[in-house]
Formats: sequence, structure tokens, C-alpha cells
Amino acid sequence: MQPMEQWWFENKEMNSLRTSAAVTAPGSPFVFAIVLGFLLFQKGSLSFSFLVSMLRQISKLKGPARLIPRTRIQQTALRIPSIATQPSFRLSNQPVTIRAYATPARQPIRLPETPIMASPFPPCPPIPKASGPVSLIVPPTENRAHKYLTLENGLEVIVVSDPKADKAAASMDVGVGHLSDPEDLPGCAHFCEHLLFMGTKTHPQENAYSQYLSSNNGSSNAWTAMTSTNYFFDVSPDALEGALERFAGFFVEPLFNEDCTEREIKAVDSEHKKNLQNDVWRFYQLEKSLAKPGHPYGKFGTGNYESLWSIPKEAGRDPRRQLIEWWEKEYCARRMKLVVAGKEDVETLAKWVKEKFASIPVRTEGKPEVGRDGQRVVFEDSPFGPEQLQKFTFAKPVRDIRGLEMVFPFPDTEHLYESRPTHFLAHFLGHEGRGSVLSYLKKQGWVNTLRAGDYHDASGFSLFKVAVDLTPEGLQHYDDTAKAIFKYISLLRSQPPSRLAFDEIKAIADISFRFAEQGKTSHYCTNLSSWLQSPVPREKIVSSKWLVEEYKEDELSSALQLLDPRRANIVVTCKELPKSVQGTFDQKEEIYGTEYKRVKFSEEFLRETTAGAPIPELALPGPNLFIPKKFDVEKFEVAEPAKRPAILRDTPLSRLWYKRDDRFWLPKANLEIMLHSPILNVTPRNAVLSRLFCDLFSDAITEDVYDADLAELSFGLWNTSQWISISAGGFSDKLAVLTETMLDKFVNFQVDPKRFEEIQEATRLYWKNFALSDPYKIGRFWDSYATHEVMWTQEEKLRELEYITVADVQAFGKEMLARLHIETLVHGNTSPEGAKEIQDMLERVLSPRQLTATELKATRSLVLPACESLVFDYDEC
Repeated sequence: MQPMEQWWFENKEMNSLRTSAAVTAPGSPFVFAIVLGFLLFQKGSLSFSFLVSMLRQISKLKGPARLIPRTRIQQTALRIPSIATQPSFRLSNQPVTIRAYATPARQPIRLPETPIMASPFPPCPPIPKASGPVSLIVPPTENRAHKYLTLENGLEVIVVSDPKADKAAASMDVGVGHLSDPEDLPGCAHFCEHLLFMGTKTHPQENAYSQYLSSNNGSSNAWTAMTSTNYFFDVSPDALEGALERFAGFFVEPLFNEDCTEREIKAVDSEHKKNLQNDVWRFYQLEKSLAKPGHPYGKFGTGNYESLWSIPKEAGRDPRRQLIEWWEKEYCARRMKLVVAGKEDVETLAKWVKEKFASIPVRTEGKPEVGRDGQRVVFEDSPFGPEQLQKFTFAKPVRDIRGLEMVFPFPDTEHLYESRPTHFLAHFLGHEGRGSVLSYLKKQGWVNTLRAGDYHDASGFSLFKVAVDLTPEGLQHYDDTAKAIFKYISLLRSQPPSRLAFDEIKAIADISFRFAEQGKTSHYCTNLSSWLQSPVPREKIVSSKWLVEEYKEDELSSALQLLDPRRANIVVTCKELPKSVQGTFDQKEEIYGTEYKRVKFSEEFLRETTAGAPIPELALPGPNLFIPKKFDVEKFEVAEPAKRPAILRDTPLSRLWYKRDDRFWLPKANLEIMLHSPILNVTPRNAVLSRLFCDLFSDAITEDVYDADLAELSFGLWNTSQWISISAGGFSDKLAVLTETMLDKFVNFQVDPKRFEEIQEATRLYWKNFALSDPYKIGRFWDSYATHEVMWTQEEKLRELEYITVADVQAFGKEMLARLHIETLVHGNTSPEGAKEIQDMLERVLSPRQLTATELKATRSLVLPACESLVFDYDEC
């Protein structure tokens, strides 16, 4: 295998784009120099000293190298001066850095003659048993004490002690879901979830559990998935033991009260009916209905009144009796994973768990069909075989939306936690930087967004998906959009991600784990109980969800072979069929009534996706310059953490708030910036203009900020009724540079006419579809509309939207930025002097004129009379 060398050239000047090129060349090092020199000459002047220094560097190279398609001098990215490395040179009178990465040449991954249907990975093992004491690997920032234990009945438990928590919490994950529903009782697992809340032998009152929690500042909920059902609650710390006693009854002695059986079935039916016009649920069930006949994936998991009551009754069956029999068969201790968090020490929490949950039945003898080792329910057979694949499904939505989703059946990969091959695939296919498939598709005017990932909801199989929204033009090019995605997959196969890419992803994962922040206690319990269902070593239950441990080329190659167009389905969401598709929506899904049409992939389509010419604009991502290097925190003793931020500056032009992180001492910081403008929302037209200007800018910087986002460094900008809100946060090492660079782009932003049309259309659809939103969202909007001083309806904004031009948006942005008041909160790992420097930078980059006192007014809303019921009728206003 011949060696290859990659050279990256980085212009180090701040606040503008730098030229970046990864170049390899054939033959000797001096041929390399000639090729590279020619490329650089095309970009600008090449100094003699630069060439001499370059020759000295490349003279160390051994063996031939070659020019590869992904390494194009046109590739650009952000310049970050603080992270450039030596040696430095000068190109076109600008400082340039050369970095050399020695990466071995890798053989392309070729598709087999026939698509792979069996899993290329080792089979997913059973959930491992702990052979001794387990010490969980948790983030270094984790200051809560953890204890792992297994009860004699097989129940796995983690207890978490957090003396400072304002809430205690618990979660029980039961490793059985709606894929295990009886064939003649669809929705059984979901129905069971509902009925368990309706009383136990020790606490027979229907609402005893809920009343206890609500009287102790608590709450509860549950959800049913394909192969698991999760129950959870939070409560005041002092009330945890009583809550656990009531909670344990769900799994030891539920009543399944006959008096409330039909009522709870009606509650399930109501839940189903609210989803009937929800496109997410409609398309989910459509996908399930197109699986292999008889495969559990095709089951109707929600259930309704007909499936749970009417049909069983007509057949002479008692749904309650069926449910009890199902519960006795499926709910067993070794399938359950419990997590409890409270202020007590771990020994006390463990004692409570043993006292209250030891009575959960074991129930595994004589039932090998429930899964390996009588514990984990596994469905190894893929829901999609050769007969179900290679098809376009055109699905008609309720809302006016357009989209394309590519679906690849995958085996279960949870046990591949060391290398996480699907995480790699999602990283490259979901990338949003220059050279990405999203960047290419946006430039064609076909899509606005893209997402990719492994949708693992069931033990034994998963689905890898790549999804985009489509513009009106993109819908007509749905096949070209799919081909472009397949071309990027072909690029990944021809240039498989190297160890260098792995090291970068691993570095980001390591940093994220090292400085992980504690979330809400109830969420942590829910996640942890679900993670316990994973077939990974018990000590890695937490760390396996974060870290990438080992580079395994064979597993990555196998995963890439599964992204074969011959083993894919493609769903196109559209109100009307593309012009190139003949016929109508000629089929209907039974439960939700979704209309659809299926068309088999043509031979020409398959040929172009597997053997067509590459797209030269596509390239693998280059090095991520935003990965932080410095994690210094100036920690000092404080008598008590400050409760609120202090004002460090208050002038007619700006106000600066500052709050040091004096509690967690993480190398992170947050900037919250409000740019007050009096013209943002004074009319519906201005409200639309400010929305478009901010959305267009956010869209324009996608490629610039994506690497930062991967490195947990965020930058976001959006409009509100009275100010432009800017939020930047993450590791403090590069936060100020990122913010300054983006604000400089904001001030000098020029609207792209092509993207204007696409963002305008996306905005139109968003406002048009608002009337079809969930009722609580609509109610929340009208609540705000009735009480806020200035607010506009979607209809008012839609009337203005169609008359707005590119020139209007550009002129509005210039007028808006000319006069502002800058209000900033700096929080985290920064000093007061550093906060002032950030505020100085904001004033310098934005350079606005100040507002008058009248223009700088506080947000106001109506004060409603206490204890009165009021009715707001928009039609009478």
C-alpha cells in the first residue's frame, strides 16, 4: 500500500474566509511541488520564500502520492488565528499555515454483485451480566454518587445520590413494547401502560399515585415504544420513599381495575384520534404497513377503541383478561431496569429499592421465545426484504409539505459501541459544511435542510435514514436529489474515512464527555434506565453513549456496503405527484387513511446511482479547526455563588451584564445578545422583513458554523418582536473569535436571490401550515396574541410576504442595523475584563447609532384581572 500525504493551507487572517486546500500529488515530492505551485499560482502570487520552505518540507516525503478529487483549492472555511500551527508562510501577502497529515492510501469499498441482506456484523449478544462489583464510568464533572446493583429476582438497578437536587426522580424501563402485542389485540402494550396508573392492591384508589405526586410537587408520565415501555416520575426530595412504594406496585400488584378498563381504552382512543391528522404519525404507520407481511414491525402500536374493545368483544374475547395474561407473561423482573435518584446516600436508596421492588416476579422459566437468556426481546429478522425494497413511495401529507427520505434496513449495531460505525455514517452524510451533499443540493435550489442517522427503536434491527425537505423545484428533481445523495455515499466508498477522521470524531466525543453538564434529574433517570437495556458492559452504560473507543475499518466498510441503492426505499412527501410520475395516489393506508403511490426503481436510476459519473462539487470534510485546545479555568474560593448577574456597563449605546461560573467551573461560556431595534415589528411588513433577513443570514452561515457546532460551539440568531436575539455558547477557547467572525458577516450580509426564493417559500409554508398545528400550540399563540401589545397573525404576515423582494430585505437590514441598543449577558469561564472586551468588540463590529429613550422601551403585556374567566374572540376585534 503506497503512502499518501495531505497538505492543508490555511490563511490565518481573522474575520474573513481563508483558503484551505488538502492536496496530494503523483510521483516524487518535486512533482508534488510543481502541481501544488501551479494551483497556488492560480489563486494569487506565490513568493519565492514560500516555495523554498515548501520544498524543504516535502523533501521529507517518501514514495509516490496522488491527486484525489476531494482536495480542491476552492474549498474555503473560517480562519482562526489562535489555532494555526507552524510552519507559517505567506501567500498573496497573507499568512498561510501548512499542516501535513500522513495518511495511508486506502482501497475503495466496492459493492457486491448482489445486495447484502444478512447482517455483516457479529450477532448482537445478550445483555451481559455483571460478574462482580460494577464501577460506572461517568464524566469527570459528574459529582453525583452512583451505585449499581442487581436484585435476586434479576432486576438491574442504578441508584444516584444527589444531596443538592431540587427534585428526586425514578424511572423503570420495561424491555417489552408494542412489537410484542398479541396479534388479536393491537395496542395492548400501550393499553397496559395506561391501566397500570389506575391503582394497586396496596393503594387501590385510581388516582392514589398521581395525587401523591401532585401533592408533593411532582409529576409522572410514561411512553410505549417498539421494544420497551418507560415509566417515570419526579417528586420533592423528602417524598421519594412514599413515591417509590406506590410506583413499585405497578410491577408487583396492579389491579387492572375492571371499572376503568373501557374508560382507559377511550383515553387510548383519544390519543390515537389526536394523531390522525399528524403527518409524523401517518407516515410512521405507512412505513410500518409496507414491511414484510406478518412482521411485528407492521403492528399498530397505539391502538384504538376498535382494536382494544369493539373487535375483541364482538369475537367473544375479554380485552381485560387478555391484558392481564399478557402482563403476566411479558412483565418480568429480568426485563426491567430501574434508576432512582434522591438526596439520600446510595446505601439508603439501595435499601429502599430492595424493600420495595424485590417482589417483582421473575417469570422466565420455560419461555425461551421471550428472547435470549429469557430477558431481552430481540427481533433479528429485518422488516424489509428484497420484495419490499427498491421502491419510491409517494405519500400525500395533510400539511403542505415536501420531503424525501431514504431508508436503509440495518441490523442492530448497539453492541458495536467501541467503533460506532453508524455514528460515522451520520457524521459524513449529515455534514453541512463545504463540499457536503447538503451544500450541493442547496446550491441547486432543491433542498433547505438535511438530517441523517440510525433510527434504533427496536432490539435486533434498525433503520438508517437520510432525509431532506424539498423546494418546489426540488420536488421535480426528486430523483436527482436521491442520486446526489447516492453519489456522496459512493464518494465515501471510494475514499473511506481515514484514521485521521476517526481521531477527530473521537477527540470531540472525549471533550464532550469530559466536560458533560448535568441535566434534569428526571431526564437522567429516564435515559439511564433505557441505556441499561443495551448489550454493553455494565461499567460502560453511561460512557458508551458518548465515547468512540476504537477505529475498526472492517465495521465501517461493512456499514458503507449496507448503504446500497439496491437495498433502499425512498419516500417522497408531496401534495401533488411530480410531473414525471404518471397516475395518481392510488393506494390508501388502512388506519390513518394516508394516500400513497408506489413505483419501483428503474434500471436507469439504479445504474446512475451505482456507476454514474461523480459530482465534482462533492468532497469529504477537512479538519475541524474549532476543536478546542485550551481548557484552563481560573478557579478561586467563593463564600457563596452569586445569585444573579451584575451590570458592568450601562450607556445609551449598550448594557453589559456579567455572571462568572462560580459553581461548576467548566471551561465554557455563554453570550446572550439582544440587539434592540424600534422598527422590527411595528407593522406586519416589518415583522416579515426581519424574519426573512435573520433566516436568510442563518441559512448563509450554515457552512461556516457547522464545524463549530460539531465541536459543541454554537451560534444562533433569530428575530423577536423587539430585538434580534443572538446566542453563542460552548468552550470559551474560541467563542469570542466565532462570535466576532459571525457578526462581521451579519453586518456585511448580502442576500442571495436564489436562496431568497427558497426561504420565502419555506416561510410561506410554515405560516400556512400553522392552522394544522397541535391545538396546544395554537392556543399558546392566541394567548400571547391576546395579551401582548404588538403581535401579528400568520394571515397578516402572509399577505405581506408575497410582495417582498430581495431589495426590500437588503434595505431593511441596512436600516435595522444602523440604529441599535446592544444588551449583552456574558456568563461562564471569563473574567470581568474579558466580558468588557467582548462588549467592546460588539460595539466596534456593529457600530450602530444609539436609540432615543422613547425608542428603547420595555416589553409590555396586558395585566389580566385575578380570578376571572375571560374570552378572547379574534373575529370581533
